[in-house]
Amino acid sequence: MLEALADAYDEVKILTAEEMKENEEKGIDDSSEFFLGTNVEILIASELFEIPGDALTDSQRRLCDRIMERSRKVQEIRDQQGDIYNMYSNGFYEFYIKLVGSEYQETMEKSALMLFVPEEE
Repeated sequence: MLEALADAYDEVKILTAEEMKENEEKGIDDSSEFFLGTNVEILIASELFEIPGDALTDSQRRLCDRIMERSRKVQEIRDQQGDIYNMYSNGFYEFYIKLVGSEYQETMEKSALMLFVPEEE
C-alpha cells in the first residue's frame, strides 16, 4: 500500500497561486486538486504511523526516502505561494497534530511518521 501511495504522491500537482487565479477566472473549481496533496500525505502518514522508525525494512526505508524527497519539493512549492498554504496544508503535520496529546502519543514518538512531520514555524 505504501508503494501505491508513494506513486500517487509522485503524481500530485501542487497548484500555484497563479494557477488558482487562472482557474478562478475560467470558472474552474480546483478545490479537489488543491486538497489532493494534503489528502495523499494524510494517507501516507496513516500507513507510516504504526511502523516504528527503527523497524523499517530496506524496502520501506527506500520508499520513505523517496516520499521525503517528494515532500521537500511539495513543501518548497507551497512555501513559495504566500498565504495560500499553511502548516495545516502539510498532511503529515495535519495527521500528527490530531494525535498529539492522545492515547497514541507513545506510538507516535517511535513512529516512522516522525521523519515527515515538519517543525512548527
